[in-house]
Amino acid sequence: MTVRFIKSAKEPKDFPTLCSLTGAPLREVAVVGRSNVGKSTLLNTLFGVKGMSKTSSQPGKTRLLNFFSVDERLFFVDFPGWGYAKVGKEDRHSFLGMVKGYFETNRDLALLLFLFDIRRDPTEEDLQVWQWFKEKEIPVALVLTKVDKFGVTHRAKEIKRVRQAFGVSEKDVFPCSSLEGLGKKELWGRIDSAVSR
Repeated sequence: MTVRFIKSAKEPKDFPTLCSLTGAPLREVAVVGRSNVGKSTLLNTLFGVKGMSKTSSQPGKTRLLNFFSVDERLFFVDFPGWGYAKVGKEDRHSFLGMVKGYFETNRDLALLLFLFDIRRDPTEEDLQVWQWFKEKEIPVALVLTKVDKFGVTHRAKEIKRVRQAFGVSEKDVFPCSSLEGLGKKELWGRIDSAVSR
């Protein structure tokens, strides 16, 4: 697998466009979730390249959309997280504008990976964002991060709890652990299926 960081951007006019050998724009996979949910860690796991996407223990570090090319056949777009209390109103407004700017442009979005920390209960904000994506009829996979924090028996119970809170079928839920490497193969299967349509 060949992964390249393409660029960071804020405005739609600055978003990159990569094309296949036939000239068709490459399909895209967007990665969204609350601050500190593990978006960068998941991307590094999927890419198999340590440090490709910068991680931080401090929430709210990602402020721009980060674009990555995988094998010159698809884009990954890493979004800033939401819900970080120390981000001011101006930054939040800027973030919302950036997100809407992406989803309201004519990007060839194949799949959205909605990351959620399995240890948490969905907030009203989480559910509103989820519903907004569903209303836009965007194909969404619910990716549960940090499942290694629970033993195998308890894990199944927590997966079911979160799945029901979001109203998602079992086939659209992907429990993942970067520490254990859990879920990587299944998630790539879902991504490949979405991109090839």
